[in-house]
Amino acid sequence: MKTYATLHQLRLVGKGWEIRRYLQDALRQTARNVRLTDYLEGNPSRGVRSKHASRAQ
Repeated sequence: MKTYATLHQLRLVGKGWEIRRYLQDALRQTARNVRLTDYLEGNPSRGVRSKHASRAQ
């Protein structure tokens, strides 16, 4: 699976189960009500950047 993350966009390329697992892991590592923009910015008050999102290629 490939992950491309920018300031305002998250692109996941892979099989359905890989994408579901990535999103479930990201949700476990952040606040439940975090917005995508806060997640991508790595805003600590709203959510924590996933270890996966930092692997942008």
